[in-house]
Order: sequence, then C-alpha cells, then structure tokens
Amino acid sequence: MSDLNPTAKPFRRRHILVFLLLTLIASIAIGKLAGVFGRMQHSVCVTAVSSDSGITQLFYSDRAAEFSEENSQSAIIHAGQQKVCFTTGTGAKFLRWDPNNNPATMVVKRITINFWGLKQKLDLQQLEPSLSVSKTPDSESDTAYAFNDNDPQIYFTLPSTFSHIENLACVLILWLSLTTTAVFTGHVFKEALLRKKPAYLMGVFTVIALILVYQITGKIAVNDGAGWDGQTYLGLLVQWKNTGVVPNDPYRISRIIGFLPLVLAEFSFGLSISKLIVMQTVLNIVGIGIGVGFFMDYLLKCGLPLKRAFQYSVLLLASWPVLVMSTYYPILSDHLAIILTCVGLWCHVEKRFLGLAAICAISPFIMPGYFLVPFILLCLPNQPQALTAFSRFSLSTKWRIATFVALSIAMILYVVTWMLKIDDDTLLHKGLYLTPAWLDLRLVSSVLVVAALVVIAWAWSSQLKNNGIFAHFSMKWSLLAVGAVAVGHAALYIGLDWNSGFRGPPLIENMLYQALNAPLKPLAAHFVFFGPVFVATLFLLFKAQQPTNTTYAIKAILLAFMPIFAIGSESRQWISVLPLFFAFAAQSNISDVRTRLLLWFSALMALPLFWLANSVADASSSGLPMSDLKWQLYFGRQGPWMSQPVYLSSLAIMFVFVTLWFWPTVKSDKKALAQ
Repeated sequence: MSDLNPTAKPFRRRHILVFLLLTLIASIAIGKLAGVFGRMQHSVCVTAVSSDSGITQLFYSDRAAEFSEENSQSAIIHAGQQKVCFTTGTGAKFLRWDPNNNPATMVVKRITINFWGLKQKLDLQQLEPSLSVSKTPDSESDTAYAFNDNDPQIYFTLPSTFSHIENLACVLILWLSLTTTAVFTGHVFKEALLRKKPAYLMGVFTVIALILVYQITGKIAVNDGAGWDGQTYLGLLVQWKNTGVVPNDPYRISRIIGFLPLVLAEFSFGLSISKLIVMQTVLNIVGIGIGVGFFMDYLLKCGLPLKRAFQYSVLLLASWPVLVMSTYYPILSDHLAIILTCVGLWCHVEKRFLGLAAICAISPFIMPGYFLVPFILLCLPNQPQALTAFSRFSLSTKWRIATFVALSIAMILYVVTWMLKIDDDTLLHKGLYLTPAWLDLRLVSSVLVVAALVVIAWAWSSQLKNNGIFAHFSMKWSLLAVGAVAVGHAALYIGLDWNSGFRGPPLIENMLYQALNAPLKPLAAHFVFFGPVFVATLFLLFKAQQPTNTTYAIKAILLAFMPIFAIGSESRQWISVLPLFFAFAAQSNISDVRTRLLLWFSALMALPLFWLANSVADASSSGLPMSDLKWQLYFGRQGPWMSQPVYLSSLAIMFVFVTLWFWPTVKSDKKALAQ
C-alpha cells in the first residue's frame, strides 16, 4: 500500500509530530494551571563540623528577606561532623540557614543541592553571615563560623541555572507522562476494550464496584491508611527523596520500585504521605479495572461464551484481595502483581511474547518469586503441540514411578529435616504478634504435610507422560524468558547493596512454622483469602481431563506453586497466582450448578466487608490483641495471624463447600444406581 500511496509515511510522521507538539503545549499549560513549576522539591545538604549539639533550621522563600516558619525545616545537629539535609521547593531561590540555636563554632565543609540524583556544589564563598556570626576562613575549601545564641543567620542564593534545569525537568515529566498515558490508554482501549465491548464494560463495572466498596470500608485504620508495611515503604521513600541516598534496606527498596508512579511523584513534587496513599488508591482502582477487563477479554479469546466469561470475571472481582484489599490497604505490591498476571494471561492467548518478556524483566521488583508466573507462560506458549521442540517428550511408566519415588523421598527428607530443627517453644511465638501453634496436633500437621508432598510428587511425575506439560515446552521462547528474567534479577542485585541491611525474611523457615501451626491451616487460609475457587481448582487439577493450549501453562504454574500452597499459609505472599485459579476453573467445563455455588459462596464470604472498617478502627484505638474477633475480620484471612476459633470456623466452612461441591455427583450416582 505504501507504493501506491507515497505520501502515507510523511503524512503519518506529520501526525506524530503534531501529536508530540500538542502534548508538549498541553504539558506546559497543565504545569502553569496547576502551578507545579517551582513546586518540585529538592534537598539542600550541609556537611559541617559543629562544636556543640542543638537545632539547625533552614528557611526558604522566593523573595529575598521574606522568611517564615511555615516555609522552613529543622533538624537536630550533634557535636562532630555530620550531614544534615533539608527539603525545599525549587521555586525557593533565597535561603536562610540558622546553623545552631546554641553558642558554638561550626566549620562548613560542603553544601550540595540534590535533585533526582544530580548534585551541584554551592560555592561556600557566596555564604553571607549576619552580624551575629563571625566568619573566619579555615582553609581554602572550608569556612568556619563562630556565633552566640542571638539568632545566628547565614544567607545564600541558589543558582538560577539550577532552577531552570528543574523547571525543564518538570516540563519533561509532564510531557512524558501525558504522552505515555495517551499512547498506552489509546492502545488499551483500541486493542482490548473498545473493540471488545463486553471487556470494556466489565472494566467500567469493576471500577464502579471498587469505588462503592471504598465508600464502605475506607482505608485501614492503621498509620492513617498506610498500614504496617505501607508505612515502612512510604517512610523509606520519603527518606530516600530527602537525603538523596538510597536507604540501607535492599529488600524493601526493591519492593518500593514496584510503586514507580509514587516514586516519581515524591521525587518530583514532594507529596505528603496522605496524598501518596490517595494517589495509589486511585491507581489501584483504575489498574484493577483494566486488569479485570483484560481478564474477561482473555476468557473470550479462549473461546468461552459471554455468560461464562462474565461469571468468572465477577468471581475474580468478588475475591477478597481484589474487591477489598485494593482500596482498603492500597500500599501493597499485591495489587500490581494481580494486574500484571491478568495482562500476562492476555499476552499469552494473544501470543504477545515480547509483552510477557517485559513482565519477566520487571517481575523481580514486584514480589519475590513472581517471575515464575510470566516465565512459565512464556516457556509454554499458546501454540499447537507440533510446533514445540519437546512435542514427543514422554517417559515410560517405570521411569515415571521412579521419578515419583525420588521426588517424594527428596521433598520429605528436606521438609522433615527442617521440621526436626523447630522446637515446641519456637512454635508458641512468645512475644510475637503471631498465633501460637496447636502443639497437641503437631504430629497430625506433620503427617498431613508429608501426605501433601507425596500427592504433589505424583502430580509432577504424571506430567512426564505423552502430551504432558513438558511436551508443550518451547526452547525458542524459553531462551527469551531466561534472558528477560536474568536481566531483571541482574538489575535488582547489581542496583542495590545486598551486603548489608534487611535482605528479607527467612521464607522456608516461616512457611514451616505455618505448616506446623495447625492441621490443614494453609488450605483454610487460602480458602478464605483466595475464595472457594481455590479449593475447586485443586480438585480440577487432579481431574482426568486433557488441558487445552491455553491451560497447559496455567496448570504448570499452579503445580509449581503447589508445595507453597500445602506448607505456607501467608497467602498474600504469592497473590500473583490468584487470577490463574479463576482462569483454569473457567476453562474446565464446570457445570452451571457448581458455578452458581462458587458465586453464592464468594458473595457470602465477601459480606464481612460491611463490618470491616468499624471493627478494625475499634480494635486499633482500643489496643485489643490480634486474636480479638474485631481484629480477626482483617487478620482472620491470613494464616500466621488467624486465631484458633477463626481457623476452626474457616475449616468448617471449607468442608461445607466441599460437601456441596461433590453433592451433585453423589446425587447423580445414587440416581444411576437406583435406575
């Protein structure tokens, strides 16, 4: 077509140039209307040696000699050499520094302006001390001051070129944000939503549902809506921005990078923690809406009828992590993991392998272990079996049995060795905010864990037969997956200092504590957090039914995570697999009766959201223990903090669901026998 129409490409280029020019003009206009120019923030860091401790304060203003307490920051200064950083607005060109409120001498070594990692030294000879400060040159590069307690003041002015650079950076941020948002939104609406009206409507329905739920639950009444982990993450982010130095906490900093919009907003505009929480809540609502829209479009592209695709999209929406946690506890990377998994499923069915590779590359910054989800989706592409390199892979029955025995022995020895190291006193979790173990049933818990591992070993070895999961393995796309994951992990481990600071909790040890806490507690915890689809999918995984090209990869991922499901009960740590349960169940030919059972049970299990806000607020303000029923409306869905009464209730509800799940089969068998 380009040969027939030689003006097509220039015409397209003109459109792109016009689009970029319009977005640039719009960015400048938005910046002026919103008044963001001069409101970006940077830090001014002073390195000095003080003879005495006290309080140091920095005032900033856009006009000379007009300083107020409102536009100032103070910090404690100690005797000796130290570095003190203050945050100021980029529009504040004039600064007044009160070095110490006590009589002292101070040698100023260096003053730097830090902006997005860029540092500029200030010429110390430009410092203008007030009359109460005597200035004595100490060396060519240092400046010494002596002062009494009569309000010592030192004035200096920021270079105008630095302010211009910051304003230019502000324009570029707005321009890139506006351009990226316009392109991404246009692509999403064009490719996945507007061309698929049901998926678009499902996304809108999800956004409305989340807004309504937020009106009921609000934010968690802990640390003003930030929660426990969220408060830590936001505190580290603010510290990083104010000091210009990456905090010595590599594990949590790696998770903070998953909140990239918050990082950019904080470094650009210095938003308060409350505004960051609001921003993340809005992003979660929109993101979950897009994710569920992609999920429904995925089901439709897999060939499901519209009604069934809608039912299982609603089931995903009705799950506690999606419906409640995304707005009630917004500062968690769980929500981004769910969204990316939905997008990854859509990329899998659409054969967008580069999209899956991109998710592989960023996955190490989202959650530990999350990379397995896009990695396996890419290794087992949605392609006919004949196109894969291992299409004829199969082991004989004898070798499968040998593999099963070897896997069973290896896993049992590994787990039992760990279990024997754990004494009863450790399982009581004295002094910790964890539920004590049911020690009388420790042996029962251990036997059930071993039995679960044997079943898992059988499930794994059964995939080595003809047309198993490995028969759909693609060498070509596996190499891309390995490369993408390697790049992501290399960036993670090279970009952060893992030799010191908090490097993460002891995962294996913690999971075994959870496994020995009470019999079947991991299953009960997953049931109440993931929803009834979790248990239903476990039954479907072991059902003698041939998977389709779109479900081989899902089955492989769920089987890979199976040991974690059997041992660990802190289900939100692997929340990334949540959409896979609904995707697999939707494509497993479940009867309409059982689908309605899933819908009814999901609705009933979501009802506590109506009492969640008041109960947690009362529990927090009253200082109640976490075993109290008011706290358990939140903690009762997370195994390590699930009290024994809630555990027993959850187990009973799960058994009721299992009974109702198999009741149609039992009823039909009785009818067949009677005939």
